[in-house]
Amino acid sequence: MKLYRLTIIFCLLLVSILPAQSSLPAGQASLTNYYSIDEYGFTSPGAMRYGLYGYANPALLSTLNGPDALFTWSSKSGNWNMPDNWGLFAAVPHFGFAAVNSKVAGANLTNYKISTAFGDDAFSFGFGYAINSGNKSIFNASNLFTIGTLYRPDTHLSVGLIGNLPGSGRDEGIVDLAVRPLGNEFLSLFGDYSIKQNYYPQEGKWSAGAAIEALPGIRITGRYFNTKFLSVGVELSFGNFGVSSGVHFDDNGKNTFNTYGIRFGEYDRNIFHGMFNKDNYLDLNLLGQLKYQRYRLFDNSNTLLNLIEAIDAAKNDNTIAGIAINTSGMQISYEGLWELRRELKKFKATGKHVVIYIDRAGIQDYTLVSVADKIVMDPEGNIILQGFLLGRQYYKNMLAKLGIGFTDLRYFKYKTAFETYSRDKMSEGDSIQYQDLVDNFYKTAKDEICRGRKLTSSEFDNLVNDQTLFTADEALKAGLADTLGRWKAVEEIADKLEGKNEGFVGAGSLEKFNLPKDNYWGERPKIAVIYALGICAMDEGIDARNLVNDVNAAANNPNVKAVVLRVNSPGGDGLASDIIA
Repeated sequence: MKLYRLTIIFCLLLVSILPAQSSLPAGQASLTNYYSIDEYGFTSPGAMRYGLYGYANPALLSTLNGPDALFTWSSKSGNWNMPDNWGLFAAVPHFGFAAVNSKVAGANLTNYKISTAFGDDAFSFGFGYAINSGNKSIFNASNLFTIGTLYRPDTHLSVGLIGNLPGSGRDEGIVDLAVRPLGNEFLSLFGDYSIKQNYYPQEGKWSAGAAIEALPGIRITGRYFNTKFLSVGVELSFGNFGVSSGVHFDDNGKNTFNTYGIRFGEYDRNIFHGMFNKDNYLDLNLLGQLKYQRYRLFDNSNTLLNLIEAIDAAKNDNTIAGIAINTSGMQISYEGLWELRRELKKFKATGKHVVIYIDRAGIQDYTLVSVADKIVMDPEGNIILQGFLLGRQYYKNMLAKLGIGFTDLRYFKYKTAFETYSRDKMSEGDSIQYQDLVDNFYKTAKDEICRGRKLTSSEFDNLVNDQTLFTADEALKAGLADTLGRWKAVEEIADKLEGKNEGFVGAGSLEKFNLPKDNYWGERPKIAVIYALGICAMDEGIDARNLVNDVNAAANNPNVKAVVLRVNSPGGDGLASDIIA
C-alpha cells in the first residue's frame, strides 16, 4: 500500500502546478520541455528498453541489469555525418549520466544531466539535475531538476509520472502510459501527455504509438505527436552492440531530419543468436564440495541449485551443443549426484551431448559419470565399483568395562538412534532398514550405470563381485571408459562428436543469465528455497528461532508464490521441528 500512496501523492503534486486558466503563450521549445528532452527517444520512456537511461524519467534507472551506453545524433545540421546535434547517454543500475549537444544557426548548447533512482522492477523513484553550457538565452534553457516514478504492477502495464522543474513559471508535468497486450516485448502500445504550468489542459502536448519486436533484437517503432509530427524508427541488436535509426516527418509528410544511434554495453537480445550452428560446450568444473549455500564473500564453491540452473539454461540455449564436465576432486553427496544426473539426462534428451572427464571414481561418482555420451579417463586414474556397505559401531561392552550403564528408552521397532550405546550388535529392526537402503542404493546405481554404459545386469554384477578395482586400461577394456587422456582430450572428443571445432564457455556466458529484464515488466513471481541443514535444534543446526523468521518473511512477501523447504537433518529436538512446522 505504501507504493500506491507514494504514486497518489506524486500525482497530486503534478496536478497542483496546473491553474484554472492560461496566462502564457505557446512558448518556444527548449531543453526544459519534455518533448525536446525526449527528442532521441523512439517511444515514451517506459515503453521500450530503458528510455534514454533515465534522461527523461530517472526512475527507469532501477530497471537496468548492468552498464550500458548510447551515442545518438541527428541530421538537423544538414548531413548525417556532421553530428552537431548529438546525445551521449550512459548508465549503470540506479545511476545515469547524459550529455546532449544542440546547434542551431551557429548557436550551441550542451546539456549535462546526472540522475539516480531507488526501487525495484515494480516501483521506483528517481531524480536528476541538469546544467547547461553555451548559448542559454537563445535556447531558452535553464538548469533543470527532474523527479520521476515508474510503477509496473504486472507484466502488462507501465505507468510513469515525471516532473520537470526549471522554475520561473515553466514547471511541467508528464504522464507516461504503456500497455503490453501479450505481456512481453512483442508489442507495446504507448502514449504520453505533457502540460506546462499556467497552461490550459487542452494546450497540453501528447504523443502515441507502438513498438514491435517480432523477432529478437529487431524493434520497429512508430510515434505520432499532436503537433502533426511523425517519427518511425528501427533498432537492431547484436548482443552487446546495437544500431538504430529514425526518420522524422512533418505534417506534410516531408522528411525533416533523421536520427542515428550506436549502443554498446549490456547484453541485449541478439538478431543472430541461434541462427547458426551450435558451436559451444558449457564447461563445468566440479572441483570441491558441492554445497546448498555458499558464503557471501570469498566463496566460489559450486552450489546444487546453481549447477541445475546452468544445465537447464544450456539445454535451452541454441548456441550450446553440449556440456563438458571435469569431475576431478569433486565432493558431492549421493543425493546431489542423483539430481545432477537427472538434469543431465534431460539435457541429453534435446539431442545435445555430454562429455565427462574422470581420474578417480567410486561407485557413487561413477553413477553420475555413466550418463555421459563419452567418458575420458586419466591414464593414471582408477575406478572402484565396491558396491555399498552400511553399518555402525557399538559401545555397550566398552561402556560396561568403564563401569557405565546406558538405558535406551525406545517405543518403536525402527527407532534405533541410541542402539550404538545400548547394544553390542545390530537389532532386527536396524538390520531391516539398513538392508533396504543398501539394496536401493545398489539397484539405483546398477540401473543407471547399465543404462548409460549398455551393460547387462549380470555383467555389472560380475564387475562388482569379481574385479571391483579397475586401472585405466582395465576400465577401457571393460567398457567403463571410452578413451584415455587428460582434461585437454575432452576438447578433442567434443570436436569429433560435433564434427567441428567447439569453443568452451562458462555458465556466465549463457544467454539466460545475460538477457535484459525489459521482456518482463514488474517483479517476477518467485519460489523461495529455504534450507534446514544440520540437527533439529533451537540455536544450532537448523537454528529454528531464526529459520522461523525466514519462513515468515517468505510468507509475507507478495512476490513469493511458493516455498521449497529443503531439509538435510538427522533429526533432534521435537520442539525445534514443531516450531518450523
